[in-house]
Amino acid sequence: MSETKAAQELKPVVSPAFSASSVRSLFAGNDIVVVLLIFAAFASLASPIFLTEGNLKNILNQASVLGILACAQFLVVLIGGFDLSVAAIMWPCPL
Repeated sequence: MSETKAAQELKPVVSPAFSASSVRSLFAGNDIVVVLLIFAAFASLASPIFLTEGNLKNILNQASVLGILACAQFLVVLIGGFDLSVAAIMWPCPL
């Protein structure tokens, strides 16, 4: 009888996969992610073209130049250098 009582005490309590507290803890401190998700949901409901493959490729294509320049500037700042040429190199990029 003591074995069954001990076995009952050791049963793990399984919580539901998506409880309100787990969702709150996931987004706690990530306000910008919540705002971005809300914006994406609103834009996808407002325009049927927003979440298409062509539009997402276009957005990534336009952001790639800025992303590459940001990574290069990060490396310059990381090694302690000070480089102001990023703005001079970036202005002809939209051409």
